[in-house]
Amino acid sequence: MQLVVFSRRQALLNGGIALITALAGCSDGSSNQETEQETDTPTSTPEPETEESEDTPTQTEEPDTETESEPEAEEEEVNEERQEALEKIESAKDILEEGLQMYIEFDSENEDILDVTSMDGDFKYTDVVNHIRDAKEDLDDAKEFGISDFTGRIESLQNEYELIDGIARTQGEGQSTKREAENYADRTSNSDPNVSQLDDLVDDVRSNNDTFANQISEARDIVEQTSEFEIRTNNLYSNKIEQLQSERDIFSTYTEMYSDYKRGIEDLNDAKDREEDEEAEFVARNAQDWFERCLNSLNDTNDQLLGEITEIFEENLNYHIEEAQDVIDEARGF
Repeated sequence: MQLVVFSRRQALLNGGIALITALAGCSDGSSNQETEQETDTPTSTPEPETEESEDTPTQTEEPDTETESEPEAEEEEVNEERQEALEKIESAKDILEEGLQMYIEFDSENEDILDVTSMDGDFKYTDVVNHIRDAKEDLDDAKEFGISDFTGRIESLQNEYELIDGIARTQGEGQSTKREAENYADRTSNSDPNVSQLDDLVDDVRSNNDTFANQISEARDIVEQTSEFEIRTNNLYSNKIEQLQSERDIFSTYTEMYSDYKRGIEDLNDAKDREEDEEAEFVARNAQDWFERCLNSLNDTNDQLLGEITEIFEENLNYHIEEAQDVIDEARGF
C-alpha cells in the first residue's frame, strides 16, 4: 500500500518537473523571437532615411541650374535686340542727315535748306526722297523690336523723315508752279497777247499752286505735331515752311492779277482800234489804270524769292502802259 502511494507521488513529481521544463523552453523561444524583431527594426529604419537624404539634394540642384540659366539667356537676347534696334536708329539718322546735305549740295554756297527756293532749277527733289527711303525702312525695323525705351526717339525720327520727304516734294511742286508762271509771264510780253492762250496758262498755274498749297499745309501739320526733332530744329523747319508759303502767295498774286491784266489788254486793244476816236484817250487811260493795279500787286511781293518772274511781269506791264500812252498822245494829236 505504501509502495503504491510512493509511486504515484513520484509520478506526479516527475510530471511537474517535466511541465516546468516545457514552460521554460517556451519562454526562451519567445525571447529569441522578440530579440530578433528588435534587432531587425533598427536595421531596416535607417535605410530609407539614408536614401531620402541622398536623393533630396540631387533633386533640388537640377531645377536651380535651369532657373539660373533661363534668365541669363533671356537677358542676353534682350541685349542683342536693343543693340540691333539702336543700330537701325543710328543708320536712319545718318541717312536723313545725308538727305539734307543732298538738298543743298548742288550749290557750294548753300548752307541750309533755306538757301534753296523754287527758282533753283538744279535742285532735284527726287534725289532726296529716293535716298532717304532707306531711313524709313530702318525705322520700321527698329520699331518691330518693341523696345519701349526707344519708342519716343523712333517716332521723332519717323516724323522728321516724313517732314524732309514732304518738304522736298513740296519744293519740287514749287518748281513746277514756277515753270508754269514763267510761261504765263513770257506770254504777256506780246503787244497783242493771245488772251485764250493766257487763260489756259493761268489755269495751269492755279492748278499747280493749289497742289503746292496742300503740300505746304501737310508739312506744317508735322512740325506743329512734333515737339522736338533730332537732326534739325523745329525753328529751321518752320522757317522753311514759311518760305514755301511765301512763294505760294506770290504765285497767287500772279494769278489773281490776271483778271486786271486781261481787262487792261482788252481796253488797250479797243483804244488802238479807235485810232483818233475821241473816246480812244478815255479807253487807253482805263487800260493804264488796270496795268497800274497789277504793278501795285507785284510791289507787295518778296523780290528775294521769285524776283526774276516778277521782273518779267513788271517789264511787260510797263511796256503796255507805254503803248496806252502812245494811243493817248495820238488821240490828242501829238
